Amino acid sequence: MTARNVWLRSMNVRLTFDRERFYLDLGDISKLTEQLEASGAVAEWQEIFAAMSANDIQGITIGTDGSISITPKGLSDEDEAAAAEFYGW
Repeated sequence: MTARNVWLRSMNVRLTFDRERFYLDLGDISKLTEQLEASGAVAEWQEIFAAMSANDIQGITIGTDGSISITPKGLSDEDEAAAAEFYGW
C-alpha cells in the first residue's frame, strides 16, 4: 500500500478534503498514463485534457449539483484568489 501511495504522489495525484467536499487533482495525466495503453475513461480524460490545453483552460471544477466552472490559464494570483472565493473552492 505504501508503494502505491508513493507512486501516486510522484505522479502529483492529490486527494484533499474539507468538511463539505473532496478535491481530486489527477496531476500530470500524461505522465500517469505513459506506461499504459489508455482506453475507456482514461482515454476520454486524455482527450478532454488535450482539448482544455488547446483552448487555454487550466482546470475545471464540477460541483455536486453537476455545475461546471472553468479556470482559464494565466490567471494572476490575485485573480485566482478572487475566482476561488467566487466559486467557493
